[in-house]
Amino acid sequence: MVIRFKNDDVNYEMWLRETGGFVYNNFGGQNIDYKKLHRSDCTFLHIRLGDMKTSYEKICSSELPELVSWLTSNNMEYSLCKICAPDANSKPISGVKPQPIKGTDDWDSKKVVLSLIQYGKELKPQKSGGTWTKDEAIDQFLRQNHFAFLMAASIDRGARAETVWKIPYLLHQKVGHLDPKKFADFNSAQIELHILSLPKKPRYPVQAAITISELSKMIVANFDGNAEAIWKHKEPNDIVKSLLKVKGVGLGIAHMIVRILVDEFDYDPGPNGYRQIDIKPDVHVTRVFCRTGLVDERNDNLCIQAARRLNPEYPGLLDWPAWEIGRRWCDENHPNCKTCPLDHVCLHRVT
Repeated sequence: MVIRFKNDDVNYEMWLRETGGFVYNNFGGQNIDYKKLHRSDCTFLHIRLGDMKTSYEKICSSELPELVSWLTSNNMEYSLCKICAPDANSKPISGVKPQPIKGTDDWDSKKVVLSLIQYGKELKPQKSGGTWTKDEAIDQFLRQNHFAFLMAASIDRGARAETVWKIPYLLHQKVGHLDPKKFADFNSAQIELHILSLPKKPRYPVQAAITISELSKMIVANFDGNAEAIWKHKEPNDIVKSLLKVKGVGLGIAHMIVRILVDEFDYDPGPNGYRQIDIKPDVHVTRVFCRTGLVDERNDNLCIQAARRLNPEYPGLLDWPAWEIGRRWCDENHPNCKTCPLDHVCLHRVT
């Protein structure tokens, strides 16, 4: 079935998680190079478009022939994305020696999970008092100002995390405060002007400004301007529900925020709360899950379900180590398998 999404990120992201398949970006205009047909797990869709995914209409189907037929019958031109190659199931990756998916006697998903958890423990001392931005003063500011932390995490899309997480500190220097009640009085256009004047900028200033504006208003309207009240004495599911009210904050970012609260802010989700915290299936995490063999394809929902099944006591525990491995070793085209912490348990899948 062909489904169309316009200004409807919630249902579009649900389709990506629960169904997936192929996506046509309906940019309009005359240039066919801007009328791309993608696989739903395409890096372009998940990074370059940031949070405002359906400001341009997305026309979607789980089956490529069905979508092509629909576009043709509606006289809509298209070209195939060269990044994800939607007419193929996979593409070769240099630096990885393929191994069979089935019949591999020494491969065990439990070993992969245990190795991810172990690597996470090795990272833990670095994180506690460590760095988000590679600047000690800014990291300290983010830990002390809860609104700053939420702002940084909420706009963490489409650019290097070390750059994006500096934005709240730079805004504080520019504006002279970082008070959610005062920010709630700004409109998004005013916030955007401040962002554009900063030495470091998010990749999508307009979308970031909207997110900051809505985050501020949500904190003021629902928590009387106290950012910490979003999570204090709350279960993870309640925190996620509050964060999802902010435009630009999807399930992935919301769960990432809760996981960081556990790691960095002594948040106690309770005995059953850890089960409610999922991974954030971004391009790095889904790549690692697929190449190691934890899932059969790069699909957000499959990765979330795999983490829940393989580490049910705390699915989100697999998020940060997988993300770090994806960034540091498991490069899209030139993975460094020999020094990767998962090399001894990885299926080295070519996807």
